Amino acid sequence: MNTDRDWSRWAADDPYYGVLSLDKFRAKNLSAVARKEFFESGAAHMQKIISTVFSSAISNIRLSSALDFGCGVGRLLIPLAQHADMAIGVDISQEMLDEAARNASNTGTSNIRLLLSDDGLTQIPSNISFIHSCLVFQHIPWHRGRWILRKLAEKVDADGHVAIQLLTATSASRLTQILTKARYAFPPIHWVRNVLKHRPALDPVMQLNVYDLETMLADLRDLGFASPTVLGEPSAMKDFTSVYVIAQRSATPRG
Repeated sequence: MNTDRDWSRWAADDPYYGVLSLDKFRAKNLSAVARKEFFESGAAHMQKIISTVFSSAISNIRLSSALDFGCGVGRLLIPLAQHADMAIGVDISQEMLDEAARNASNTGTSNIRLLLSDDGLTQIPSNISFIHSCLVFQHIPWHRGRWILRKLAEKVDADGHVAIQLLTATSASRLTQILTKARYAFPPIHWVRNVLKHRPALDPVMQLNVYDLETMLADLRDLGFASPTVLGEPSAMKDFTSVYVIAQRSATPRG
């Protein structure tokens, strides 16, 4: 299945649920209270990540530039912009970027630049101080995601940082994994599963892909991130291990 096409459908039909898959964030259920909770969760998450990455009180952190890859509707991008001269939001969906622009305007956040993504990251400038991504790469097949992550890391400034969330293992049975791949490859299986779970039959697939952690760490070291750190991240996704990879680019790339 084409994950970009699926993501575009989520963006058009149910963007907030596409970001956080809880029923209260469905378009038909999204109350003012739920919307407030949605953005407050993003602010709390970003505060935790920034203070962890930079080992400092959040009030002391000011970045020249920061980027949220897979920014969606701006849940994490808007609070990130509070700590950067320029915050860049990147997404594969123009509909998501349009919604992020509306949300930024509604909060009076003006130091945001929104860019449409492609696999070569051709629109993204270089020398970025901090690149962040959460709940994004898991929806991208591993071999493609590895290439994109390498291209992202190349955009980081000489002393800049990355903080990237990945799924790195699954405890699902072999049978479950086989059935999951089958519904990714053959949509009617997925439609039946939706019905059995009392979801709209034609809801798009939301793939969950596991990444080879050691390969990703080796890629970062090759690009000059000398000592990547791996932090466990609580995951609401059953049967998956989630981590944050945090690293500073402080060495000359190999080769």
